[in-house]
This record gives sequence, C-alpha cells and structure tokens, in this order.
Amino acid sequence: MAFFRMSPPRKREKKEDEEMMMLPFDNPIPGVIRFEIDGVSRLERYGQYSPGVEVGGVPWRARVCKANKGGGDRLFVYLYSMSRQCPLWSIDVEPCHFILVHTGSGKNISNRMKPLTFKFDRDHVGKSVIDWDDLMDERKGFIKYNRITVEIRFLITNMRGISRPQLRLPSPIRSKEEKEEENIPIHFEENKSVIIRYEVDEISTLNDIARFSSEIEVRGAHWSASIRKEDLHGSGNDSLLLYLHGRTNQSIDVEKMKFYLVHSDPSKKILKKMKPVTYEHDQEHGWGVILADWTEFIGEEKGFVNDDKTTVEIHFSIVNMIVRAISEGAAYC
Repeated sequence: MAFFRMSPPRKREKKEDEEMMMLPFDNPIPGVIRFEIDGVSRLERYGQYSPGVEVGGVPWRARVCKANKGGGDRLFVYLYSMSRQCPLWSIDVEPCHFILVHTGSGKNISNRMKPLTFKFDRDHVGKSVIDWDDLMDERKGFIKYNRITVEIRFLITNMRGISRPQLRLPSPIRSKEEKEEENIPIHFEENKSVIIRYEVDEISTLNDIARFSSEIEVRGAHWSASIRKEDLHGSGNDSLLLYLHGRTNQSIDVEKMKFYLVHSDPSKKILKKMKPVTYEHDQEHGWGVILADWTEFIGEEKGFVNDDKTTVEIHFSIVNMIVRAISEGAAYC
C-alpha cells in the first residue's frame, strides 16, 4: 500500500464550489472485513494486513498488531481507507466495530468507535481490543491453535469530493524549465545495496495470508518482505510466493533483485531474480516471484525446512529516486 504526503488543500474560491459534489446515500453502504491470522503469538508492531475489499468504490484493508501503549502489550486492530488514492475525497463512517471472534462459545469482544471521517490526511483509525495476556489465555477461548479471527463492520454514510470526471485536471502549459523542475532525479554516486533477512516459524501452517518481515527504512523509504502460499491457477497445486514491499512518497528505481530461500546447509539456496522495477509513489507497492512449488519446498529431504522454520532473504539495490512535484490544486487518483 502506498502512502504519500500532500500539503493541505488550498483555500477554494467560491466559484470552485461547483466542482464539489456530495454523493447521496439513501441507504448507507455496509462493509465487513473478516479474516484469520495464523501464528498470532508471533505478531509484532508491524502486524498483519487483511486482504483488500472494495466498499463504496473505495479499497479498504484491516491491520492487526501487538503494541505496548500505556504500560502493557495489547492487541490493536486498525481499519485503513485507501482514499488517499483520491486525496481530495473524505468519507464519513459510522459505527465502526472491531470484533475479536470467540472460537467456540459464540461470545465475541466488540469495541465500538464513534462516527468518524476518513480524510486525505488521515487514512486509518484503530482500537485496542484486548489485553495480550488475556488473548494468550486459551481458557478464554479467543485463541485456538495459535489462530484468531478478526472482524470489522462499518457503514459508509457520506462521501465528499470533486466529481470523478474532474479528478484528472488538465495541466497548465509550462515551460521546459518548469517541467524539468517537476521531476527531480536524485542520482546516487554509489548504489545502495539492501538485504532483508528473516525467519518464518511454523512454515507448514503457511496459507494465503502473508507473513511479513520487520520494516526497515532505507533512503527515506520503508521496506519489508512477505511470504505466502497460494494456488495461483486453481489447479490444486500451491506455490510459495515471496514479495518485496516498498512504502514511499517518491518514485524509486530498484534493480539487482534476488529472492532467496536459505537452505539449512548455508551453501545451498533457492534463488530467483527479477528484472529492474520501479516503485511508484501512487501505486500499491509489491513485486514478487514464485519461489518454489509448495510440495517440493515442504519435503524435508530437500533441506529447506528445518524444525518447521525457514529463512528468507531478499537482496536489492536502489539506483534512482524521483521526487514528483504535485501542482497546486491538481488532483490525482
């Protein structure tokens, strides 16, 4: 998911009010995100994202993480709006329920938030749901087989913004010098080489919900890796997928991308390479490869799985960055 900063919108003249529109909602649009998290005991601050869903024409996603805020670890749940892809929109939502589903008795924990507005400068809200020690207490029933189910329910009651035909405004005529100033390349005298390496426990329980590495910051951008299992073609044959994610408010050219699965014998590795790619500031950032066939990967005789864990490595080089200037009053979606 791409995050980028924009300066506050300029003060609109009265004549510009005609550009603004309010979408009427005779019936509020309900949204539900429900997903399972395996290996919840290993959740960290970065947490785990749900698959994206589209509600009211806007992509939404949830994130669950473990955090210490105010004297003890707790489970936090966040609702993300991707409305920054259309940064002049604001979305009114009510109510917002963050629910931890009980595994057996039908009892749930439900934390409700007051009505809120997702604006271009605030794209997520969150809530502390349960004390971490209580969550880990199997007698309470919220965790079973190191797995939990999380559900978020919300209603979209209003949307404001400029009409979609006007979202891509024609650019004013500019001189060659002005155009060159809009895209400022930052060339590196020495390419910045980066390595992300992390272990994945209980790899045999891997499914289509990605497991992320910790996030690192390089050249002002935030990078992480993720691994998941998926049947890409519906054939019943699962593949092991590995991704490199970038979070940036710039455009970044990356090359020499190598995706490794490290053998328990350090001299042996699975290696897949990718051609140079660009992480755009206005797109979801995730480039990946099919690393291995799941059946071959999980076979112990291959040696890539040891004690139900494996090690992932991604090597890449940042070779160029472009800061894109956004003209005042222009809208991008």
